[in-house]
Amino acid sequence: MTSQMTPELRGKLEMEAHRRGLIIGGEFLDAPLENPSAIWTPQAGAQSEAYNSPADVLGYGGAGGGGKSDLLLGLAGTRHYNSVIFRRIFPSTRALIERSREIFNASGAGHNKDSYNESLHIWRLLDGRMVELASMQHEKDKEAHRGRPRDLYGFDEATEFTESQVRFVTAWNRSARWCVLIDGKEVLVPDGEPYLHEGEWLQPINQRCRVVLTFNPPTTIEGRWIMDFFGPWLNDKHPRPAVAGELRWFIVVGGKDVEVPNGEPIENPKPIDEHDRWIYPRSRTFIPALLSDNPLLEKTGYRATLQGLPEPLRSQMLYGDFRAGMKDSAWQVIPTAWVDAAIERGKAKPASDVPLTALGVDPSRGGDDFTIAPRYGNWFGPIQVHTRETVGGEIDGPVGAKLVMDKHHEGATINVDAIGIGSSVYDSLKDLPNLTVHAINAAAAAKEFDARGNEVPMTDKTGRFKLTNIRTATLWKLREALDPESGEGICLPDDDELRADLTAPTYRVTAAGYVVEPKHGPGSISERLGRSPGKGDAVALAHWQAPAKPAFQLISVSV
Repeated sequence: MTSQMTPELRGKLEMEAHRRGLIIGGEFLDAPLENPSAIWTPQAGAQSEAYNSPADVLGYGGAGGGGKSDLLLGLAGTRHYNSVIFRRIFPSTRALIERSREIFNASGAGHNKDSYNESLHIWRLLDGRMVELASMQHEKDKEAHRGRPRDLYGFDEATEFTESQVRFVTAWNRSARWCVLIDGKEVLVPDGEPYLHEGEWLQPINQRCRVVLTFNPPTTIEGRWIMDFFGPWLNDKHPRPAVAGELRWFIVVGGKDVEVPNGEPIENPKPIDEHDRWIYPRSRTFIPALLSDNPLLEKTGYRATLQGLPEPLRSQMLYGDFRAGMKDSAWQVIPTAWVDAAIERGKAKPASDVPLTALGVDPSRGGDDFTIAPRYGNWFGPIQVHTRETVGGEIDGPVGAKLVMDKHHEGATINVDAIGIGSSVYDSLKDLPNLTVHAINAAAAAKEFDARGNEVPMTDKTGRFKLTNIRTATLWKLREALDPESGEGICLPDDDELRADLTAPTYRVTAAGYVVEPKHGPGSISERLGRSPGKGDAVALAHWQAPAKPAFQLISVSV
C-alpha cells in the first residue's frame, strides 16, 4: 500500500469529482476562500491527497505523527461550514483545542462572539464557519447528536469509538447550504434554485459533505472494526484489494456493508414506498500517512520517540503496520490465539462428518435480530443472523421458533437464551414433540453434581475457582474447550464478527469466584463493542451441555 497515486488513478478521482459537482472550471467548489481566521494549508503528499479526496468517507493515518488532527481542523476551517470533531473522552480534546487556537487564532487575538466559546467548545470563525469539538465517552452519548446535521463529521483516533457510534451520528451528514460561484466568491442561494446573474442562470451547488476518520492501527479488539470498515485497503487478504486513495462504493443491506461497482444508484428490491426505490452508494477510501509525510514534526526528533516503543506498538506507530498483533487484555476470557487456531482448524475442515448436535439460539432484546449457531460435534457451522428486514417484521416467539425449527435436525439439543424475547421463543418450542430444548438463564447460579448426585456450585476444570453464573459458565467452558493443550479441537467458522465477540469478554475474580462481565448495561460488553455479541453468545450456547446427575452415585455405607 502506497500513498503515491498513479496518473490513471488521479484522473479517475478528478472524473468522479466532476461527476459529483465538486469541481467547477477546474477549481474545487469547497476550496479555501479568503479566510483570515484560518491560515492552514495541507502539507504536500498524503495530507494534500486526503484534503482533496472526493470520497464521501475518508480514512487517514496509520503511523504516528502523520498530521491526522491537523487534517481534521484544516478541513473544518477551510472547506466546511458546520463541522464537529470528536474524541472519545473529553480530556483528549484538550490537545485539539490548543492546536485549534494555533490554526484559527494564530495572532492570539482576544476572544469575542466570533471566536472560541470556552463553555460550548465551539469556534465561530469570521467567515461564518462553525467548528465544534466534542466527545462521546459512553455508547449512549451518541443520542445527544441525533438530528444535528453537519457537513463534516471528523473522528480523531476513530478506533477508540464503537462502529455504532460512528454510523449513528453520521446519519445526519448533510447540509442545506447552496451557493454559486461568482468571480471566485461564493454567493448563497437559500432555496437552492437556479440563480440569475447578469442575464445568465447559474445552477447552485450543495455544500460538500463528508466523514473523515483518522486513526493508528487498533491496539484493542474493540477497535478492530476499522479493519473491516476499510477492508479493501487494510486487509492484505481481501479478495479485491484497493490502492491508497482509490474510491470504492458501498451500500448497506441488512445492516451490512455491500460493495457495489460504482456510484450509480441501485434499485431497492424491497422498497417501502416510491421514495425508497433507489439506494444511493457512498464512496469510501483510505490514505496512509507516515511521520515522513509531516516534515514539521519529523524535524523535532519525534521519530526517536516512536523508535523507542516496544513491539508491536513500535511497528504500528512507526510504520502504520496494521498487521502487527494486538495485545490481549490480562483479563480476557478467551485468548485471541486460541480463537484464531480454531478458525484455522475450521478452514482446514470445511464440512462436518457428524450430524447436528446442538443449536445455540440468541434472540436480541426487542426482537431486532435473531442468531443461531449450529454445532456438529466439535465443528461449528456458519452462523445464521436473521433481522427484521430478512423476515419482514418483528421476530417474536412463534417467528423465532420457526427459524429454529427450519435449522433443527432430529436428535439435536436446542439451547435458548431465555432472557427477554427468548422466553417466548422457548415457550413456543417446549411443547413441540420429540424436542430437547433448554431455557438458559444467564443470570442463574451455575450448578453441577458431585459423585454422590448432590448439586454443588460449578467450578473450572481445576476445581479451584467457582463459576458464579450461567453466563460465566458457558463462556468459561468454551474457553476450556478451545485450550490448545487440553481442549476439544473445536473448529470455528471464519467470521470476523464472531472473532470479535469471543475475544471481547473479560472477567474478574471475586470472593464468590470468576465473574464474566455483563452482556448489557453500563460498562458491559455491548457498550464496549457498540452492539450485542450475539454470534459469540450463540456459539457458547451451542457448546453448553447442562450438567446431568450421574447415573451411578457413590453412597456411604455404615458397617
